Amino acid sequence: MAIVKFGTSVVGIRGTLGGITFTSNSSGPNVRIWSKGSNPKTARQSTTRGNLSALGSLWAALTPAAKTTWTNFGLAPPEVDTNSLGELIYLSGWMWFVRINQRRQAVGLATTSTLPTNSAVAAPATCTLVATAIPGGAVTVGWTAGTYPAGYNATLDLGTHPTAGLVAKTSGLMQIWTAQAPAGTSANITSIILARIGNLPAGWKLFGNLYVLRNDGVRSTSTSATAMVT
Repeated sequence: MAIVKFGTSVVGIRGTLGGITFTSNSSGPNVRIWSKGSNPKTARQSTTRGNLSALGSLWAALTPAAKTTWTNFGLAPPEVDTNSLGELIYLSGWMWFVRINQRRQAVGLATTSTLPTNSAVAAPATCTLVATAIPGGAVTVGWTAGTYPAGYNATLDLGTHPTAGLVAKTSGLMQIWTAQAPAGTSANITSIILARIGNLPAGWKLFGNLYVLRNDGVRSTSTSATAMVT
């Protein structure tokens, strides 16, 4: 998908022309090549669809006044969102409602219609990744002591690359690990790596983004780390 900027004489374009679909959302106009969406019908996909369906019903049950409070929250939120051009964007109340609840669900918290506190969350002071080849080895993620007190949770997005040459990875990362107020300063995520990614050969490179997620669903910016698989 690509962001579109129209000239002064064009208000907008909608529809599909020559295999290119023009559309718009709350972040502005965009264009993408038309393609039939994938439908792998995995257990994770079914769970996500079920969660989204439940959130739709919960949102529909809110009063107009409650929906307005979510909309107003999105006009001055505690997190900064930008598009691929680096421009500031604002999510709708519904989008914030889904974001907050999906994050809570990911760490095992119940869905809620309660508006989160409009204050930012500090990012982890440190993040480290240590990896040895799998099978046989292990992968651990580390952080500074005290990063996750009660009411604060850890989430880690992780991506891989088969060589050492890539400096930064901005796409293809997945949420690989979550934990409610994890104790200590590290966690072994080897079994999760095997289940979600598979074997890790020596010479591959890992890219990780570690976050702090407050119980109300507001998340910090990430602290990043890389590691070579040895």
